Amino acid sequence: MGPTLPMAKIHTFGPFRLDVDAGILFHGTEPTELGQRAVALLRLLLDRAGEPVSKDALIEAAWPGLAVEDSNLTVQIAALRGVFEDVAGGGNWIETLPRRGYRYVGPALATGHSAEITARNAQALALPDKPSVAVLPFINLSGDPEQEYFADGLTEDIITALSLWRSFPVIARNSTFVFKGKAVNIQEISKALAARYVLEGSVRKAGNRVRVAAQLVDCETGYHVWAETFDRELTDVFELQDELTKKIAAIVTPELEHAEYCRLSAQKPQNLDAWSLVQRGTAELDEYTKEGNIRAREHCLQALALDPDYSRALAGVALSYNRDLMLGYASSREEAASNALKYARKAVALDRSDSHANTVLGMAQIWSGQKEEAKLSFQRAVELNPSNGYARASYGNILDLMGQSEEGISTMEDGIRLNPNAPNMRHIYTFLARALICAHRYEQAIEWARRGTSADPGNPNAQYLLAAGLAHLDRLKEAEVALGRCERIRPGFVAARAHWRPYRDSGRDQHILDGIRKVQ
Repeated sequence: MGPTLPMAKIHTFGPFRLDVDAGILFHGTEPTELGQRAVALLRLLLDRAGEPVSKDALIEAAWPGLAVEDSNLTVQIAALRGVFEDVAGGGNWIETLPRRGYRYVGPALATGHSAEITARNAQALALPDKPSVAVLPFINLSGDPEQEYFADGLTEDIITALSLWRSFPVIARNSTFVFKGKAVNIQEISKALAARYVLEGSVRKAGNRVRVAAQLVDCETGYHVWAETFDRELTDVFELQDELTKKIAAIVTPELEHAEYCRLSAQKPQNLDAWSLVQRGTAELDEYTKEGNIRAREHCLQALALDPDYSRALAGVALSYNRDLMLGYASSREEAASNALKYARKAVALDRSDSHANTVLGMAQIWSGQKEEAKLSFQRAVELNPSNGYARASYGNILDLMGQSEEGISTMEDGIRLNPNAPNMRHIYTFLARALICAHRYEQAIEWARRGTSADPGNPNAQYLLAAGLAHLDRLKEAEVALGRCERIRPGFVAARAHWRPYRDSGRDQHILDGIRKVQ
């Protein structure tokens, strides 16, 4: 059971709905941009629908305790009429009573509470099958008006950054900023924006430090999917805003995907649409198992049966073949590489602006020996979505493979920093360990190889590279243990790696093998 939230008083008339407690007027499910004074006037007119309301009473409702000119009242009444004019005859719903005041004479009024109205309009306000996320304006808790600009700018940048991922529809800024400064419960926002998830947060400045807190909420349950706090030095505002935007967007998208996978797991595959099937397949790929790859491929192929031109489904099939190759599960490397390239090319052809599809294509091109083409694909993936940490890390990997070792290492580290706990980062750890060995930075290589073994104990390559790094430091006993684990995980892996040639410069391949030979 989720937390019990207070029910809001709602006035419904024609296609409009006034949430009294929140102070928001909705036209259908879309919030209008009426200011608080106009809403206060409307509330009083609706409370006394059909009755004259004096100018003095209206002014007291909108400007309590203030002396204002009648012209201010006229402006706000005009704003109300301007909103109602979208409906035939709506401009006449507020009647002017000369020298007396105004009266609401519009459609019949129904007053209830949010739960009652939600039940009455369940069909119209139901969440869409493909869930969307709304990013609410971050709250400035600093007491410093200057930080209002930072909070708003951060919110707008996060909306843009999340939109680049293409995984979930993101509600536009104009719709979410209507809720700025208003105390509205999550379910009301969900209902108004047809959003299953809401990202909200706050900004607090103290001295030259700033703390940004963010949390992702499942509107159906009211529970938090993810929450994190970021403490930073406030030196360059724009640089900080850019850093936090990339970081939050990179973390939130995988959390959304995982939450949807958990929700969809309760449904039988035959009841899932193409988008949901791909979401399930994405989560199964993150298991990094032979069985998970098979299930993921099946679900993405089922999605393609429903929608043959679904780019994300094609990318999912391609990624399943890439993973088979990387994890050593492919019965035929040539066939798997060919299939990965075929499906990835079609995915990009259908959606060239999808960072994920371009990343998958780059991986497929590596397995087909097309390193120059892979470099361009990864570069484009990063350009399309700078928050895509996996694309950035993959770009660093290809840079290293092509001989740009230091740039490759720093780029991989940048990608990992964006979201170090993402499931698909586990093999990036081993790529980074390999690069560090070739750069003769053995202590760091050992650290990243250990992270790889911790994140994925069933990954023989992480143990293999750990052994190579340890051997180069003449820690041969430890290296023997690591190599023994590698063989227990995948018998024959060490012998097969003797023919492994990932680098353009064969000297780097040899350097890794030299470490292994110290142990054999």
